[in-house]
Amino acid sequence: MHVCDGLDALNSKTEKETMKKTHFLIIAATCQVLLSSAETLLLEKFEKADGINSGSIAGQNGWFLSKGEANAQASLAQEGVQSLEMTEATVMHDISVSNRNVWLRFQARISGAPQTIPSVSEPNSCIAFYVGTNLNIVAYSNNIPVDLGIAMPVDVWMRFDVYCNLDEKVWNLSMDGTTIGAALSFYSDSAEIKTFRLSSTATSPAYFDHIDMSDHEQAAGAPDSDGDGAPDWWELEHFDGITACIAANPSPNTGMTYLETYIANVDPHSYDPVLAGQLAPNHLYWVAHQSRLHVVEWTPTLASNFVVIASLPYPINEYLDAGHQGEATGFYRLQIGIE
Repeated sequence: MHVCDGLDALNSKTEKETMKKTHFLIIAATCQVLLSSAETLLLEKFEKADGINSGSIAGQNGWFLSKGEANAQASLAQEGVQSLEMTEATVMHDISVSNRNVWLRFQARISGAPQTIPSVSEPNSCIAFYVGTNLNIVAYSNNIPVDLGIAMPVDVWMRFDVYCNLDEKVWNLSMDGTTIGAALSFYSDSAEIKTFRLSSTATSPAYFDHIDMSDHEQAAGAPDSDGDGAPDWWELEHFDGITACIAANPSPNTGMTYLETYIANVDPHSYDPVLAGQLAPNHLYWVAHQSRLHVVEWTPTLASNFVVIASLPYPINEYLDAGHQGEATGFYRLQIGIE
């Protein structure tokens, strides 16, 4: 396997109160893990329902076959009924990236070690890594192959996660939820991603399934080496290390812990309030962010429990509460969670 070339708390004390007449809005950041709905650059499951017929992948859903044999097949799949089977082959897919961060997730399975060390064919590659002849994962950093000392098991599906920061030209590599390479440097000085490439140099088949590449955060199940709720990519970006942040500690952003600043998608190092308020007594608004869920709650008095009245994913950024327009007083709470 070779990947290279272009991408070869409830009551959280984070309240911001906004009053219109006798109605209040309270903001809280809390962890809620749901399925991700981030926009994708490439989502390929190799299923017939998604436009992939059995047989050669060439020309299907924008895939190019540059050499070897690569087929959508049903004999072995990580999910669904089809996956991509490759033998001494290279496939590519064009990518268009608008943001400066990229997240990639895919499933891979090999049936044997490659006979030769894979090479990077595109000198302007950003990210490249491969399985070596000893089955160890090897990642390029500054054009230098680095043996990460982690073996790729044979005949087992493994999930790979990649985080890429195009401005800093650094990237993380994770396998099955564990980061095995952090703050790796780009292969080259290139800071553009235009192509996704998969290669196999082995004479035994390699399999790939559920390729998901996004230029917005993939929050659900993100690698988190210290298990503190703040993912490795976020700690690397804001603290220069994947375990450098103590997520439960108070942050300089008034009233929030570091974890809550991540959930609320605000600056962890300085005052940066959650932007939300009321357009009218029963009409709420907020700044929506990718991979975040906004749960609207209401109570007639602070002595009563809050009740959920709406759960709204991105990109929804406002809510008109028609059910309580006749109430003389009331409080709203907007909880921000991870989708």
